[in-house]
Amino acid sequence: MEAKTQRRDFLKKTVAAAAFMALGGRLKAAETQRKKPKEVDIPLYRGFNLLNMFVHTWASDFEEKDFETIREFGFNFARIPLSYWCWSSEENWFKIDEKALERIDKCVELGGKYGLHVNLNFHRAPGYCINRWEGKELPKNLFLDLEPLEACAFHWRHFAQRYKGIDNARLSFNLVNEPPKVPTQNYIRVVRVLTEAIRSEDPSRLIFIDGENFGERALRGVEDIDGIVQSAHGYYPNEISQYQASWLKKWINFDKYPADKLSWPFKKGDRIIDKQVLSERYDKGWAEYAKDGGKIHAGEFGAYCKLPHKIALAYLSDQLSIYKERGWGWALWNLKGTFGVFDSKRKDVVYENYKGMKLDREMMELLLRS
Repeated sequence: MEAKTQRRDFLKKTVAAAAFMALGGRLKAAETQRKKPKEVDIPLYRGFNLLNMFVHTWASDFEEKDFETIREFGFNFARIPLSYWCWSSEENWFKIDEKALERIDKCVELGGKYGLHVNLNFHRAPGYCINRWEGKELPKNLFLDLEPLEACAFHWRHFAQRYKGIDNARLSFNLVNEPPKVPTQNYIRVVRVLTEAIRSEDPSRLIFIDGENFGERALRGVEDIDGIVQSAHGYYPNEISQYQASWLKKWINFDKYPADKLSWPFKKGDRIIDKQVLSERYDKGWAEYAKDGGKIHAGEFGAYCKLPHKIALAYLSDQLSIYKERGWGWALWNLKGTFGVFDSKRKDVVYENYKGMKLDREMMELLLRS
């Protein structure tokens, strides 16, 4: 009964917000674009993505050893990409499995125990996920339709209630992972409705929003909202960062780039992509926002395990150098796994045993220097 009441309340609020955005949103966006972002004071957060609840079919308990390891190496940040299918479903957006959320409770608790900032991210939200390989096309779109936006707001409000009172030094919310290419106004609407949902329960909660176009550029038009950090994602060029990844073979012909001829800087047709090109892309998307005082954090970047190791290190070195030059924190995708610094399944690395995990020492040393 309580869930139904919450849903009705949310429908009223969301309809009102959507109507406001439809009628007056363009004017509001134009107005806020002339303002500077409100200042946010956060430490330099450096760390990793932990994928225990990234895909519902792989979901597992968060391991204390991971939090302990991140702290032992001197890092202070854990981004937690979540699939809402781990505690709900596409068939019933408004039903929440409270038992499943206990895994996230434990994650937040472990972050506090080891002094890590935990950043909870909806990687899969009602009506949207960047993962095209994980199931069928969704019937409703978060950025176009009211129903999934209502549902997403319902879930974020539930999280805000659940974790209210936990200090911003320990916990933040990252609204939606890698928003797609949609009109800016559509994304602004989503950000405003979700932020309102959270702040209705926890008025000062720190919120991260991924940049527009999969994290490529800052979202302008939300500068009037307090407590916002924007998140850049660093996978350009995909031919390098996700070399030979099965999920990209529909779009990239990797046969054009045999491993023995691959290099960083990367030759793509007649173009050379190097650190300068990466820097220019970041500046195009983020420099103005940074100049205006906006706080930026690189929430994802990395190199897939099939990219030759020496090339991966050179590429990551340039990415990290760019972040350091700009004063950005970062979170590597990921701690453990095929992009990770542990258990990455690379065939061209001599691993070091660390608490039963296979450590890529060269990559770790690169991260520590950055």
